[in-house]
Amino acid sequence: MYNTKYVQLVKVICPCISDFDKFGSDYSKLNLNAIDIVFWKNVIEGYIQFNNCLEIKTWQDFHQLPIWYNSLFKIGGNSFMYRNYFDKGITIVNDLLNDNGDFSNFDTFTEKFGINTNFLQYNSILNSIKRASNILGIG
Repeated sequence: MYNTKYVQLVKVICPCISDFDKFGSDYSKLNLNAIDIVFWKNVIEGYIQFNNCLEIKTWQDFHQLPIWYNSLFKIGGNSFMYRNYFDKGITIVNDLLNDNGDFSNFDTFTEKFGINTNFLQYNSILNSIKRASNILGIG
């Protein structure tokens, strides 16, 4: 997503497309109806299909996945997005890991990012991600 004249044109024609690289495929699904231009709607539908076919085989691949609106990560049966986390730059699984590659404990995490959250919210995110890693047989 370089800042070129073409990216700027796409942002004008289809503003929601500029955030597709920051979120999982459920974000694309949520915004699909807002796209009026058939070409771009088809592009996004193709992106969703492509995203659903990706195979995550290694822990290194897994920890690069976006957390928000990711169909792999669910709380209460739905993908999710917490704006307070996103605003602090927490966007991928790797952001939740410590230097040893393990999930950060609550106190270390909140101190590192200076985020106002609670243990239940943080723990529900971790449990969602751990559940997905177990289903995929990673980790």
